[in-house]
Amino acid sequence: MTPAQCRAARGLLDWTQVKLAKAAGIGTSIVTSFERSGRAVAAGAVHTMQHALEAAGVEFLDGEEPGVQSGRAVPEAIRLRLYRSRI
Repeated sequence: MTPAQCRAARGLLDWTQVKLAKAAGIGTSIVTSFERSGRAVAAGAVHTMQHALEAAGVEFLDGEEPGVQSGRAVPEAIRLRLYRSRI
């Protein structure tokens, strides 16, 4: 996952950096650092962020032009959590 893919995936889900950090069980500063490419972030942390985004329904594309897309319908339990977090 690239920093740009991470930002795009969050955009698909309408997640903040804080929401991704909570979903991945990591600190917000790690998400911020990774997306800004400000400092090296452990590969394990990147994997954890990607896994959290994939679990929420994002599919990562790794062709000539890496990107993201909605890979499947977001499960009902996740949609409800997302809805409730916006209230």
